[in-house]
Amino acid sequence: MQQQTTSSLLRSRALGYHELKVLAGLILEESDHYTVLGVDPKASSEEINQSYCLAVTHFHPLNHRAAISSDTVFHWLLSRAFTRLGIAHRILSSTRRREIYDRSLKANQYVTAHGEPGARTPDVDALNDEERLKLQSYSFATPEWLLAKQRGKETAGKERRRVVRVKMHIPVVVTCENHWQETGETRDLSPLGAQIALSRRVEPGTLLHLQLRLPKQFRTKHYNTENYVVDARVLRVVGSKEIWVAAAEFI
Repeated sequence: MQQQTTSSLLRSRALGYHELKVLAGLILEESDHYTVLGVDPKASSEEINQSYCLAVTHFHPLNHRAAISSDTVFHWLLSRAFTRLGIAHRILSSTRRREIYDRSLKANQYVTAHGEPGARTPDVDALNDEERLKLQSYSFATPEWLLAKQRGKETAGKERRRVVRVKMHIPVVVTCENHWQETGETRDLSPLGAQIALSRRVEPGTLLHLQLRLPKQFRTKHYNTENYVVDARVLRVVGSKEIWVAAAEFI
């Protein structure tokens, strides 16, 4: 997602339903706050505010009531994109937060240019833990979040609790580690996991192998395959003898 792409498109004309979905997906994938708002890193405060206000008119869910009432994925996309825009604006509209953010960008560019993962600049060392935490993007599945998840940082755990689940019924083929298989149905979804209705009870901690047609916006891998294949760990189970609902976390 190149800088000013979003801003240029929003200013040029009214965007259609599919174009908004694509742009919302790009916003969620982007970790750079300047790119999210479609402004230059040297943009003035006025330009940042104008770009944010323009984006809000396009991505606020309440401006698309008819579409979101019939498309839960579109509703989820708009809500997350709107939140992501707000985070970018909150950081860049504050002189202090923007200074810290700009320093972190320079530090990352230095590390990238020198190819030294452990490289540090004076600006990096000047950032304390609280400042680093404030600079993290709170929208799920951004490169920042995935990197934190890979490194096993505590902040990744905090991000997980911010994920919004969407009620969605999708058939899913469930294979248990005990070698039984059945076709269940999701009750809700997030990029981190799902609640799945099954005909039998599974114990918490059970490993499940799942195959389902998961919307791309919820994927963290296998973006171009028809069926999404992922393992999941059962966290808890509720229900009765006829229907059991297992909450499972993707792994």
